[in-house]
Amino acid sequence: MLFHWMKGKSLKIQSMNTNGENKLRSLTIADLKQMIIDSEETIWSVAQLAELLGTSPQAIRKRINRGAIPAHKEGHSWYILKSEYIRNLKAK
Repeated sequence: MLFHWMKGKSLKIQSMNTNGENKLRSLTIADLKQMIIDSEETIWSVAQLAELLGTSPQAIRKRINRGAIPAHKEGHSWYILKSEYIRNLKAK
């Protein structure tokens, strides 16, 4: 997930959706505060999800690159939000 602060106190977030496409959305400071208040979000690294699923990190990365697992990239690392992963499983 890439973060970009924009003029007017909003935050642009770039992430990859389940179709493997980059998605850009804008959040205000109020949105961010509400997300923090509401969040009890579990965030998995590739290695953590691989361990939970009994597979390799390479297999998880392949699924992310194919768009089969929704994930967010920060720097060189991918992160998976549990809520998005479960929502994606239920949608299939």
